[in-house]
Amino acid sequence: MTRTAAGENGRRVAYGAVRGHYTATSIGRDLSFSRDEGLLLQQFVPELKSLRKEGSHVNINEKNVWEHGGVGKVKGRQLELVERFSQWEDAKETIGLKVLMDKELGEWCEISYNPKNELICIDATRENEINETRCGSLVVREKEILQMHVIVDGTFVVVIANNVTAITSGGVPSESSVDV
Repeated sequence: MTRTAAGENGRRVAYGAVRGHYTATSIGRDLSFSRDEGLLLQQFVPELKSLRKEGSHVNINEKNVWEHGGVGKVKGRQLELVERFSQWEDAKETIGLKVLMDKELGEWCEISYNPKNELICIDATRENEINETRCGSLVVREKEILQMHVIVDGTFVVVIANNVTAITSGGVPSESSVDV
């Protein structure tokens, strides 16, 4: 269930119950309406910036991933990642990233977009004790940039894609699952 709260200057903030291994309140999202596109838009509330730990935020683009084979030395269970892809149409199946990864245990949580079926998903089936995949519809037009704004907070992974589709998944990763 999602509820909204009214703020100053017509601001609307949405919060919802997240059920997974634990039950919690979702990260707040500012809601707005695009009259041009007729879409309800959402983005993480700007107040989250005050909670960032040093080195926990990174912007990712094709150059980081394709030229360097990854996002560098970003690790942790509290991360904020902004991933942008402008050449997603070339993806044969899916495009995305893995978080809360432990290669030795074979654990990870995958956030991906499949342009063929127009779904953005959080797949936590490779995490300890959880067998869950959550998906939402996302239409990305040709030549449009695909943006995934991801927050990892302990056992929860949240993604807002193109400020339209939001998905939250709760899991139980091992303590060693920290790689991206």
